[in-house]
Amino acid sequence: MRLTGKTILVTGGGRGLGRALALGLAREGADVAVAARTTAQVEAVAEEVRALGRRALALTVDLTHPESVEAMAVAVRAAWPRLDALINNAGVFAWKDFLALSVEEFDRSLATNLRGAFLACKAVVPGMIAAGGGGGGGAIVNIASVHGRHGDAKLTAHCAAKFGLLGFTEALACDLRKHGIRVNAVCPGAIEYRADAPGADAKPPLLAKVWRDDVAKLVIFLCSDDARQITGSSFDLYGTTELKVSVL
Repeated sequence: MRLTGKTILVTGGGRGLGRALALGLAREGADVAVAARTTAQVEAVAEEVRALGRRALALTVDLTHPESVEAMAVAVRAAWPRLDALINNAGVFAWKDFLALSVEEFDRSLATNLRGAFLACKAVVPGMIAAGGGGGGGAIVNIASVHGRHGDAKLTAHCAAKFGLLGFTEALACDLRKHGIRVNAVCPGAIEYRADAPGADAKPPLLAKVWRDDVAKLVIFLCSDDARQITGSSFDLYGTTELKVSVL
């Protein structure tokens, strides 16, 4: 198991892709803090992590409020002396024609998808650096989107946030390099949410939609020591050459 002994915080971890990330990380040996807005959901996922033999924290957080994000970071520091990785997965999705998109909807997309990642990093990075004796170490993985690279109709708010998240990833990687903290992003296309992935032998390659566990495998790699020389990078993950697809 590549993540044995590591502690990892997953935002937006209460359902969907976030749940798949939390469980995938746990299966690789990590202890996982599951953070999201809905208490019942994070507690349920935390129980699933514990059932895999790993430690888990269930944290209720609203990433649009700095005080809530700081409380999340304080809870993690109180439970674990070191945080090895942060996965910024929390996000919202607005699918609307530009003329129908409200200012509030645009602001909500940026507040959660982009500002939320900024606030989470601001809250946990000082502790990551201090736990490493000033030398830091660790990893941050931002879950972006194929539409962080390519604009599309009815996705102005989503694209603005995800394009920004990729720029944030590259800039933050430059800032944190001296502390040994790696910062990368994953850009999935459409994710299959209606069913769990079949066994590996029954999973055809290069489908138009990707399975949640395939995204988790890439995140696991980026959190592991196998990726210790990778920072400031973003990785596309979609099984089609057609880029205009519905996303997260």
